[in-house]
Amino acid sequence: MSGKKAKPKRADDAPLLTEIILKKLLKYYDNYSTAMGVKTCPDVIKAIRSCLENGKELKKIIVRPIDKDFKAEEKFKKALSEAKEQNDTNKIAELKANYSNMPPPIALEPLMKALNDVQLSTCKELYIIDLPLNYVDAIQLTNFLKLGNNSVSKIVISDCLLDLDCVKKISTSLNSRIMLSSLCLDYNEFGDKGCHEVCKGLIGNRHLVMLSLNFCNLTYKSGEYLGDILATTAVKDIYLDGNNLRCHGAISLISKIVEECENEVIRKELEEKARLEEEERRLEEEAAKPSWERIPVEENPTDPENEGKKPKKKKKKKKKKKSSEPPKVGPFVCKLHLADNGIDIYEDGADVQKSLKIIRNFVEMITKLIKLSSDIQEIDLHNNTIGNMSAKMILNALEYRKINKIGNLAVRVSEKIDKELFNSIIKASKKIKKKKGKKKKKKS
Repeated sequence: MSGKKAKPKRADDAPLLTEIILKKLLKYYDNYSTAMGVKTCPDVIKAIRSCLENGKELKKIIVRPIDKDFKAEEKFKKALSEAKEQNDTNKIAELKANYSNMPPPIALEPLMKALNDVQLSTCKELYIIDLPLNYVDAIQLTNFLKLGNNSVSKIVISDCLLDLDCVKKISTSLNSRIMLSSLCLDYNEFGDKGCHEVCKGLIGNRHLVMLSLNFCNLTYKSGEYLGDILATTAVKDIYLDGNNLRCHGAISLISKIVEECENEVIRKELEEKARLEEEERRLEEEAAKPSWERIPVEENPTDPENEGKKPKKKKKKKKKKKSSEPPKVGPFVCKLHLADNGIDIYEDGADVQKSLKIIRNFVEMITKLIKLSSDIQEIDLHNNTIGNMSAKMILNALEYRKINKIGNLAVRVSEKIDKELFNSIIKASKKIKKKKGKKKKKKS
């Protein structure tokens, strides 16, 4: 008998091709990283090896630095600059000695080049967190997203110092990504110009349903760009917390949706009116006919032969599987998150009356959305000082929605209103489930 131990059986035998691809991916990633003088990401290596050991496909990739290396590098550069200004040679030598002992940083480029070489097609979710990206990284990432066999449905690029050029490049892949349903670019302060590039990339997209641009330094201009996206694409959940859209931007964002809600109410009224008129005309025609020509009204006659017998139970039909249809295209919104966006009663500085008028216009639109939209599920206005009058309007709209049984809605407002009014809004609405993520202060 041989002394060699038998290899443990894997839970699911992976196809040979998948195993070959993953082994190549490990090799190429290590080679490219070594050539660039950077470290491989432990999370990526661990995920690939786990898939190989368990015979599974690589469906999720998470790339992030070890202990936020890039922040330590930034601190080093700042301290070195200060030491040079002070001409402190001892401090400079100490800083350089400490920095040389630091582990090499992690970069995105080697991984993307490896993924492009092996043409990985199994990845569904791609997370890039706290990793500064440059234009070369953006090029390699875009090439990966444009692969013909790519199946990525969720992309998260959070706090990666994306500049306008990077956003512009990555956005060119958004319209070609048939499978992409969720895009998160939180904590990248690319501003209105970057937002415009994202929106340009999404023109014609029929599959993206979730867009998150929290803390991206957006102003009222972005409200116009994003309003067009909500009106013409399948995006239904939008997260814009920590920006500076203010009332004007928020109004631009939802105006087309509110207009569509109003048009839908008019359409339903006209359809009901036409139905009643048609029914009335049919009854009049029926009444004008001779009695022998009228259609008899059937009563439920009992068959003497079947009398006393129990009715046969009808067999339940099997539910047909729903075909995978593309999502509905706007204008509509399900989740609207506008927390901490400068939407307040001090909108126009010293001119209080003008400020009150502007915020009243916005709140009137929000209340119309609450009253008329059956799609809306969440509205987050936290950290916006809307005032008691606006809060009362929102409460009335919630009560109207409840009376007319339009559907459950979660609303969150700032605590800076009357306590009783605040509690009433909480009771009248569901609780919003917040996305997991870091908390970050907005730039003033």
